[in-house]
Order: sequence, then structure tokens, then C-alpha cells
Amino acid sequence: MPATLIYIHHEGQIAGSAISLRNLIQALDRERFAPRILLADDGPARDMFESLGVPVDVLPISRFWTIRGPAWYQPSYFKNLLALLPNRNLENYFRLIRPDIIHINEKCLLSAGLVAKRLNIPVVWHLRCTYQLSQSRTMARISKSGIKKAATRILAISEDEADGFVECEKLRIVYNSVDSDDAANSSTRRDSVRSELGLKADDIAIGMVGYLTADKGAWQFIRMAGLVNAALPDKKLRFFIVAKIPGRDLRPGRILRRFWAPPPIHAEDFAWQLAEQAGISDRLVLTGFREDVLPVNAALDIVVSCYQLAAIGRTVLEAMAVGRPVVVTAGHSGKSQIVKHAENGFVAPPGDVHSLAQWVIELVEDRDLRQEIGGRALEYSRLHFDARRNARRVEEIYSEVLNPQKKTG
Repeated sequence: MPATLIYIHHEGQIAGSAISLRNLIQALDRERFAPRILLADDGPARDMFESLGVPVDVLPISRFWTIRGPAWYQPSYFKNLLALLPNRNLENYFRLIRPDIIHINEKCLLSAGLVAKRLNIPVVWHLRCTYQLSQSRTMARISKSGIKKAATRILAISEDEADGFVECEKLRIVYNSVDSDDAANSSTRRDSVRSELGLKADDIAIGMVGYLTADKGAWQFIRMAGLVNAALPDKKLRFFIVAKIPGRDLRPGRILRRFWAPPPIHAEDFAWQLAEQAGISDRLVLTGFREDVLPVNAALDIVVSCYQLAAIGRTVLEAMAVGRPVVVTAGHSGKSQIVKHAENGFVAPPGDVHSLAQWVIELVEDRDLRQEIGGRALEYSRLHFDARRNARRVEEIYSEVLNPQKKTG
């Protein structure tokens, strides 16, 4: 009889962590493991998980945030502590389902781990962000302590996210995954997507995929693009930001604040303002949100990630999976093995726009180098980011938990 797994996800929206969890469950051996999803909020993620043939439940769970805030002077600082109170509904749910393992998909679900610990249910805890940017060291310490006590195994998505647990014998590192079949199919659509984007055969497309925010590196990307364009004025360069553009709706609180403070500039307006200053307003395209992320990555010639959250985001893995050369901002630890500098991509120090531009310029000027680095990235992806390979690695961790006499940690 397959072991029952409850995967607990902290929100109902579809973001990188939900996609990574979907890829894991999709590749899971259903003869050995019977997955079930518990969402802390309802939303489009529910349909995504149900499409996998997995039961999905929704139960409100208070989150214990450590990234970036809350800071001690914010009201949410004390609200955060409510997540440490007993959650009877969650306890009753666990008693009803009687899972063999609870897999927690984010650090912020501290209350779920504490309930599981009280019920002696083994916990596999996924670390998908770093404490490096936490505004409250106290909250970070509480989070680390709770996870170490409740978790049977701790699973980090890279060396950057392992901070605070490096010396813990429970720690395992398994990178996020990309479906190799989807990636291969996406690569065959390169020409059609380039045509859709208005690219000509001799255009060099440089892009980023993510969100139109500072945290995701959109502003640094535009500044970097300006440096590249200025250095290579005769090249046919096009720059793409593939990201959802925030709405312009005015919520009541914002309307009230306008009586005493000027409104902040909208993200899209700010992007075009920066592009004008950088001299690339005629070469920049804001595509808006696109579901076909892998085909869009395949259509680009160089993919850049200026991620500002002290780690390397999953968009880099997706670019490598379709054989694109990548230029990325390093994570805080300097130990991440996702991108190896000058082997399967290029890595720039955090905040160093000039270094990002330097490596992009080198790739623009050398077509053979683009092909070489992209080929190595694809090979590395197949070894380390393949969904089926990584699902087997996670299944080995489940086996360690279910058979403690065989544990290796």
C-alpha cells in the first residue's frame, strides 16, 4: 500500500514554489506514494494541483514570515507570533488523514510543523528562501529553531537556501526541477516564438523572466541593458522583460494616503523612465505575463537574472533547461552550484551591474561562446534539474524517513 503524503503549500497563487512542487508531484512514483495537497489559501494553484489527479484541501493556516519582514516596529510583527499558537483544525485534519509523512513546502508554515511534531508525524521540510534578508533576527532564530526541532529531514533547493542549517545532519540539497520533455518541446518552438516577438534572424534577444519589481531584478536588468547597448551600438540588440505588469487599481487605503502623500510611481511607468535614461526605450519590450515561459526562454539568445533575494531563482533553471546561456547575480553564500562561472554560465557579484554587462557583452560578441555555454547548461540541467531524477532523490529521502534504521544522516 502506498505511503500517504500530505504536501502543505502556503498560498493559493501560482508562483515558483508552487510550480516546483507540481513538478515534483508529477514525477512521483504513485505506486509507492499517494500524494495529497493542503493549501493555506484557495486560488488558481488548486486547479493546477487537481489537474495532476491529486486530492486538494484548503484550510487556513497562519504564516510565520521571515522574508523580508516583519520588523519589530511593524504591527505584523506581533501578528506573526499568532502562527505559534495551537491550530486545532489543522490537528484534527492530520488525525483524520493519518499521513505517513508531512512535506512542508515553505519555511513560513511553522505552525504545521509544530502540530506534526506534537502528533509524532515525520516531517520533510523544504527550504525555498534564505534568511539573509530577514529584517528580524529574532523571527529568523525562532523559525530556525522550530524547523530543526520539528523536521525529520530538511530539504534545501540550493546551497544558498541552506543557511542556518549547514551543520545540521538532517539537511539534504536537491535542486528545483524542470520537466525535460516540456523543455525539449519548447526548444522546437524557438523560431515561431521569435517571429511572434517580432525578432529577425540577426537580432540578438537578451531577456529576463520574472516580475516587474526591484526584488526580481527588473531595474538592474534595464540598467545593465543600457550599458550593453552603449558598448555595442552597431549590434541589433533587443531587450525583453517577461513579467506580469501590476494593475493600476486604487484600493481604499491608497486613496486615503493620496490626501497626504504623493502616489508612488507605477512599476510600468518606472520601467520606461529607467529605459529612457538608459537609452534603450526603443529596444525594450515589456511582454506582460506569459504562461509559455519555457518557449520564451528558448526564443532568447541570452537570459539574464538579476535576482535580488540573495539566491538564484528557478527562472535560471528553466533557461538552462532549453540550452540558453545565462548571466546571473550570485547568491549570498557564494557556494551555489546551480551556475558554475565560465562553465555553464556566468556569475556576477550581487549589485554589480557592470559585471553583468561585461559577461553579456562577451556573449553577444561571440556566437560560438553562446552555443558552447548554452550546450553545457543543457547538459548540466539534464543531470541536476530533471524532474524524474530529482523525484527519485526526494523519494530516497522519504524512504530514509519511513525506514529510520536505514537512515544515512
